[in-house]
Amino acid sequence: LVDLRDKRLVWGCDTSVIPEDGSVEIIGVSAFMNADGFSATYLPEGIKVIYPLAFDRCDGLVTKRLPSIVEKIYGSTFTMCENLESVDLNGYTEIPSTMFQACSSLKEIKGSEKITYIDTLAFQGCTSLTINLSPALEKIDEYAFAFLYRNGEAVINFAGTMAEWNAIEKAENWNPSSSYITVNCTDG
Repeated sequence: LVDLRDKRLVWGCDTSVIPEDGSVEIIGVSAFMNADGFSATYLPEGIKVIYPLAFDRCDGLVTKRLPSIVEKIYGSTFTMCENLESVDLNGYTEIPSTMFQACSSLKEIKGSEKITYIDTLAFQGCTSLTINLSPALEKIDEYAFAFLYRNGEAVINFAGTMAEWNAIEKAENWNPSSSYITVNCTDG
């Protein structure tokens, strides 16, 4: 169901196909919530805004590529997508709060080299994730990596030096289980 006044996809279902003709620019709040059969691997390039809970609990999602022109993504976009394994951020620079919360199968974030900000609880409970970050990262908010660890340890690969990692602004509780995090920097 699309509201033509603002090109907003209001509601989708398991068999929905997001049109690529520019008729949809906004994915509305909870548009595909609990649509377990929805499995599109990418969002069309015309999508500019994705509202909260847009793909919440879409267990049919395995991979997802974001549009390169997306202007704003709100929090909780892919919360509890239990089978989501890979996301291509396509150059998007911010990870909003709870964006991937409880995506326990998430292993890979592609296009992460431009991430500048990771908000609260962004990757909480992503127990399969090894994440690659770059010196473009400026800030990590509270609990961003809470319960990220698996088998007693989580891994962050940082394409910069330890000094660059230490220079990133981190909230006091950026990771409450920090003793379980290994950050691999280029110099050790």
